[in-house]
Amino acid sequence: MISGFFGEYRWLSNFHLCDVVDKNGCVWRSSEHAYQAMKFTSQKMQQKICDAKTAAEAKKLGRSPGIRVDWNEISKCQ
Repeated sequence: MISGFFGEYRWLSNFHLCDVVDKNGCVWRSSEHAYQAMKFTSQKMQQKICDAKTAAEAKKLGRSPGIRVDWNEISKCQ
């Protein structure tokens, strides 16, 4: 069981800070930032998540009201 990514494996974590560029050219501080932002259609909320200083803060913002109604459907891997 994997309990976390630490030390030399930290880069495997969604919380690892590195630039992630989406198909629209937006740059996110981590894959967690990008994932949480995609829960919303509101550009204002996406920008708020983009501006989050940490991935933990982005995750917390991703629990805010206003998640897109089709999130459960579009978030599934196909």
